[in-house]
Amino acid sequence: MSPSTRIAELRHAARFARTARERLHGGQVADALRYYNHALHVLAFTRGALSGEPGAIGATGTLRRVLAELGAAIEAAVRRAPGDADPVDLIEDIAAAVDVLRTRDGVAMDPEAAWERARGIVTVLLSRYRFTRV
Repeated sequence: MSPSTRIAELRHAARFARTARERLHGGQVADALRYYNHALHVLAFTRGALSGEPGAIGATGTLRRVLAELGAAIEAAVRRAPGDADPVDLIEDIAAAVDVLRTRDGVAMDPEAAWERARGIVTVLLSRYRFTRV
């Protein structure tokens, strides 16, 4: 990947993050989450392509911190939304299901990654649907 392409990809991720923040402030949590996920994917792609290059860690580290704060804000907005289901219970259930993939199907994933993946799934679900505890 050429340096200009890497810079363009980082700018693209930053634009997605900016749009996610704007949508979140506008009350459009589902759209904010969608743009946030796009930014995360672009960042992951770019970090993989930049591994070992000088200056890459600082540039992507800053964006990673911004996205972590944005993810927490989106999660807080979802938690404030009305609904009867407790997101933590849902996260634990989905984390357990993701853990089954890791143990039974041999998908390489540590328990923390399973928890993060479950948190992302729950955030998407709660931003789009209303659940009632069974």
